[in-house]
Amino acid sequence: MNMKPFEICLFAAAALILLGYCFKLRPREPWIPAIALSGTIMGVLHLLFEGARLQMIPLYAWFAGSALGCLVAMIRGSTLHPFVHAPLVRRITLGLAGALAAAVALLIPLYLMPLVILEQPTGPYGVGTASYYWTDPTRSETFTSDPADKRSIAVRIWYPAESQQDAERAPYAYPPEHIYQVSKSLPLELRLLLDSISRTETHAYLLAPVSREEGKYPVLLFSPGYGMSNFMYAAQTEQLASHGYIVAAIEHPYYTMFPTLAPDGQVTEGQKDLGDAGFDWTAMESEMRTWVNDVNFAMNQLKRVNKEDPYGLLTGKLDLERLGMYGHSFGGAAAAQVMHAYPESGILAGVNMDGFPFGEAITEGLPGPFLYMQTADSEQFTSRELPDEVATDPAEYGLASAEQYKQVAKEMERRKTGLLRNNGIERTIAGADHMTFSDMGLYTPLLGRKDKMLMRSINSELLAFFDRHVKNYNPALPS
Repeated sequence: MNMKPFEICLFAAAALILLGYCFKLRPREPWIPAIALSGTIMGVLHLLFEGARLQMIPLYAWFAGSALGCLVAMIRGSTLHPFVHAPLVRRITLGLAGALAAAVALLIPLYLMPLVILEQPTGPYGVGTASYYWTDPTRSETFTSDPADKRSIAVRIWYPAESQQDAERAPYAYPPEHIYQVSKSLPLELRLLLDSISRTETHAYLLAPVSREEGKYPVLLFSPGYGMSNFMYAAQTEQLASHGYIVAAIEHPYYTMFPTLAPDGQVTEGQKDLGDAGFDWTAMESEMRTWVNDVNFAMNQLKRVNKEDPYGLLTGKLDLERLGMYGHSFGGAAAAQVMHAYPESGILAGVNMDGFPFGEAITEGLPGPFLYMQTADSEQFTSRELPDEVATDPAEYGLASAEQYKQVAKEMERRKTGLLRNNGIERTIAGADHMTFSDMGLYTPLLGRKDKMLMRSINSELLAFFDRHVKNYNPALPS
């Protein structure tokens, strides 16, 4: 359901007032004022128990206008039958305006910014989650001007948990008490989006006890797409955790559209602008180095958590001998780069979900199995079958010319061939778009295609790949 119960009542009240006005339904009975009063009560209850939503502002305005019009008509006519003398022309005019307002009031919450509903994870475990924030004393933060600033990362971990009936559900994005602080400097469209997604109900429980079913669990590192936060993949992380994985999702500050939140409430604002570097392989290699170092730092911190978790939850529970990594978009490229740069890390297998192979060119494959998932558009791009007008469209790839497209596609093909040598698997997901690999398609159709069946298929493929190459890893058997 994309509207809450009291919101539905508010809409129904405004609709009945409009119908009563337009068609003079039972004009001698004071039912319209009663509906307006009931709707007002429903509105108050909605604000108290469900909370206001920015995307519901058109509904609030529509109901307020209807109720106010009813009150004014009652005062002017000194009667409880407010619309009995309304002329036909006025009823037609206001009826059309009211119908337009009703359409807008429904369009935004039901289509443009619906409530995000995450599917129930299918695994046998409950899901717990904990958030960490780590500062690397060996690296300076190059995004800021203060030379004393050190690079920090945020990591949210999902893990198999004991089922908790009365435990606190984890927030989807940020703790409610920090929403205002996080959103106050955002542009209006991002504030609207954050307000919408912050009401998402997760299936993860905050700091729930780790499941006692196993002594320790395999670990998956995750790196999100450029501009995206680690919470934007909860449909995947909850699913993997429910099937017995500890998933450590890394957030790369200054590369996200939403600020990164530190435990003390401080927010890291400002998204790094890559400018024209999108297909400058050298420039993107420099950016990729930051992400690879972030992941390497996170791996070292996970070893410390395994020795002594400050929450007292994950100590001894991370099986770092069974380690995998996956990522989306730029984070998918990072998964390959980490496996390539740190073969001693023991990452057994990796997945790139629709990420162009930025970073250092890999020519001889990776030390373990690697799955390259892509959309049909990405496959066409690499094979130079994409129409030139799409490749040069600023809203799509924004390449300067058809000639540049051919050059970039040729380099893409070379890099992908080298990346997949030996242990690589290429898989094209028919019907998917770039955001199908995240929760973004659930947010609004303006950001991606909403296709829960495809999302399920991708999640199942991830699970099967990691089950084979990470969970059931046996060094005595061939991979």
